[in-house]
Amino acid sequence: MSRSGRRFGRAEPNAEPNTEPNTEPNAQPRSTDTRISAALLLCFLIAAAGLHVVLTGALWWGVLAVVLTMVAASAAIIRRFSRIRALAPLGAILVLLACCVAFFAPSGAVLGILPSNATLAQFGLLLDDANRSIYRQAVPADADRPIVFLICAGIGLLAVLADGVAVTLRRPALAGVPVLLVLGIPAAIGRDLIDPIVFVATASAYLFLLSGSRLSGYSKAAGVVAGGALAAALVIPLLVPAVTPAEVIPGHALVTGVNPVISLGNDLRQAAAQQVISYSTASGEPHYLRLVTLEKFTGERWAPSARPIDRANAVTSFAAPPGLSGDVPRTPETTTIAVGALTSRWLPAPYPPTRITGVSRNWFWDRESFSIASPSISAKGQSYTVESIKVQPTPEQLLAAGTSVPATSSEYLSLPSDLPGIISSTARAVAASSGSNYAKAIALQQFFRNGQFEYSEQAPIAGKYDGTGMALIARFLEVKAGYCVHFASSMAVMARSLGIPARVAVGFLPGQVSNQNGQRVYEVTTRDLHAWPELYFEGVGWVQFEPTPGRGTVSDYANVLVAGVPTPPAPDRSVPIPAAPAAAPAPAVKPRPSPSVLTASGSTVRQNPVAAMVGFSAVLVLAVFSLLPALMRAAIRRRLAVRLRSSRASAVDAWLEVVATSVDLRLAVPEAGTPREVASALADIIGADSAALTRLLATVQVQAFAGGQPVAGPAIAADLAMVRAQLLGTVPFGPRLTRALYPISLWNRVGRGRRPAFNAAG
Repeated sequence: MSRSGRRFGRAEPNAEPNTEPNTEPNAQPRSTDTRISAALLLCFLIAAAGLHVVLTGALWWGVLAVVLTMVAASAAIIRRFSRIRALAPLGAILVLLACCVAFFAPSGAVLGILPSNATLAQFGLLLDDANRSIYRQAVPADADRPIVFLICAGIGLLAVLADGVAVTLRRPALAGVPVLLVLGIPAAIGRDLIDPIVFVATASAYLFLLSGSRLSGYSKAAGVVAGGALAAALVIPLLVPAVTPAEVIPGHALVTGVNPVISLGNDLRQAAAQQVISYSTASGEPHYLRLVTLEKFTGERWAPSARPIDRANAVTSFAAPPGLSGDVPRTPETTTIAVGALTSRWLPAPYPPTRITGVSRNWFWDRESFSIASPSISAKGQSYTVESIKVQPTPEQLLAAGTSVPATSSEYLSLPSDLPGIISSTARAVAASSGSNYAKAIALQQFFRNGQFEYSEQAPIAGKYDGTGMALIARFLEVKAGYCVHFASSMAVMARSLGIPARVAVGFLPGQVSNQNGQRVYEVTTRDLHAWPELYFEGVGWVQFEPTPGRGTVSDYANVLVAGVPTPPAPDRSVPIPAAPAAAPAPAVKPRPSPSVLTASGSTVRQNPVAAMVGFSAVLVLAVFSLLPALMRAAIRRRLAVRLRSSRASAVDAWLEVVATSVDLRLAVPEAGTPREVASALADIIGADSAALTRLLATVQVQAFAGGQPVAGPAIAADLAMVRAQLLGTVPFGPRLTRALYPISLWNRVGRGRRPAFNAAG
């Protein structure tokens, strides 16, 4: 007997709804629901395994696997024993919350799994600690407790979202989007941090998910979405900039980040120095240890150029240094380095290196800067030997370079068009009368070291000009107090304004020497962080200068006391020097900067890719769940339309949909009234001349009172569509959209556990 037949007490001996096969395209048995949930769990477990390239160990995956399994099992069990399908994702969220409480914040929780105010406070601390840990570490990062909490909570929410989309909304193909978000986490952190095996395995599991759904019409969608997901997963790493977390947390290891100059001042201002490197040399002499060079000056800050890592440049063999001719004196050197508490994507080494041995694999050198970087390994804990050369150009060779520069030097001469006048005017007044670029460089260095400028790590903070932007440099030239960042960036910008190719190098001073078992060992601490300018000269290449007073050492070729080194001329008083801006803008780098990375286009984007991905996922989860009522209501209407066309639903079902639509639109209709009462109220709203409403009412009355079989067919479906369109037309678009997002009839139905009753009396 059909549903309507049972309602009106009329037997239908030939109807056997309990044994009739369900041919509705969007219907599926509960056993299929369980298979989809299991396949989806497999997708997430495989996709999450791809995080092994950014996290150390495997315990974090075990914890995540337990959480995801419990979430998936809870949703499947709820569906098994409840007809209210919307309860499954809600129950899964509660189970996810209970898991997070039990694993990460049991103290203060009720029964160890129910959250309290203290639990929520612990969650906040865990998120804050996870954020700091992500900033502090480089990949592969230690999967500490806060990071594992963040992973379980974020991926768990994505799993609940995917389960709701795949099973509750009957859209398995769309469940690939949350899975792709998990796959995209390593790609967002670094373009080289991908595991093709994981991508292929996840795509295979995704196809298994679609094939197991047994839904008609999804064969094409399966191929398109799965192929698109796999293609996107392989293309995304080529499009996104490689990033590395950056921020130094007091009391933790030193972290250089994407742009080490950003937090260099904070590192120097730390109360207690921490040893980060120790090294010894074959000659016994100390050396500057360089990490990276900053070639890109945007006007707001210096930053490294965004060049991709060239895996052909293995550190076992370096090319000849750029611009260095064969007649420049040089001596070989061998340096043995042990890196301690330094988390950096760059490897510290003397410049220029010729060969590195003993270091772990996956380190590569940059052809322009000779910086040594890794896409996935930190310098922390590395021990290695660097073979290098000590370049010792003579003053005569540097003078011979004259004022000529290579045609390819545009990157190292680039300056903003709105450079403050005090910078270029000061450079001209100090060095314009010098004949060669070398003499100009000596004049600029001596300008900063002649006693007028003071080394101070606190003055830039107090004066609000801490940073490397051009407005802050202008302020520094007026105040004449700062630390190495200000001296190096100022000299480099002033050199460029004079036509000398220049860049800023960031690394470490030589450190303090100690005697260990008869060997001179140099210990480098956080207090030895340093920045210095490098200028380019034809035939010699990149040459280091030291404008910071009281820090570092001045090489013989730059020491004015050495014979042959040009004596700087007196400043040209005839060149007008404008005053610096009266009020400096907000500092480019604050005491606790929000890490950012410069994109190829010159704009800045937020760093912390894992946190950004989880945040985006949370927003996506909230957005989708807010749309769930409207999507579920639309699914109900579509299923009814299919059943009406296939004569598997009756006119009474169509009439109940008319009532539900009226309730959703907040129309004054007696929901529990008789068909005649409802039709009368509807006629007052849409007009008594509605032929579709008249026909639908007559068909319902025939079915309810004439003792006939349930009436169904395409004509009923067409009348229902017409009446719905007329009802929708009575409500303006704005209110109609709002009411569609929150359909009252759905909540009434969920509260009853079934569709509303049909009142045939009257």
